[in-house]
Amino acid sequence: MRILQDEYFIGLTLISVLLAIVLLILLSRYRLDNTRLKETERKLRQNEQKLESSLAATKRQAQELELLDQVRTVLAGELDLSVLIRTVVEATTKIFGYPQVSLYLLENETLVLQHQVGYDTVIKRIPISEGVSGRVLRSGKAIFLEDVRKDPTFLGAIEGIVSETCLPLFDQDRPVGTFNIESVQGVVLTQ
Repeated sequence: MRILQDEYFIGLTLISVLLAIVLLILLSRYRLDNTRLKETERKLRQNEQKLESSLAATKRQAQELELLDQVRTVLAGELDLSVLIRTVVEATTKIFGYPQVSLYLLENETLVLQHQVGYDTVIKRIPISEGVSGRVLRSGKAIFLEDVRKDPTFLGAIEGIVSETCLPLFDQDRPVGTFNIESVQGVVLTQ
């Protein structure tokens, strides 16, 4: 009877050891699978970020193409500069959602407002020696101001302007005007 109990105890011990070994094997596989799962999730997040970035770039390109198409359509049927300017300013506002857009052309030593969208009051004339627009015209280089309060030369037509992007307009490599985009209500433009 004692031999049977010892054999039974040894058998239970062997079964317990075998179960422990099986559990260890399963645990190591689970950890390995869990590590693989985490790595797969990390790669999926990276791919999702890349796709979101690509989608944003594609959306921006589509908007730019829509603007170019509208300008092309106007150019094909209309050679009136004022109609072209109005189309560019209004299409920029509509397609990109910029709240304040204006376009100035050079007359003598002064930038003269041609068309604008989003302003209650405007600055109709800007001497080229003043303001961000004057600096852009003189240098022929675009200026981006994330915070207009940091530029002492900034001229604001309305209260609450936050950011500004001002681009030079050229005719045969000579600056002839400026295209201005501004934001208000805490919205910060990005480059």
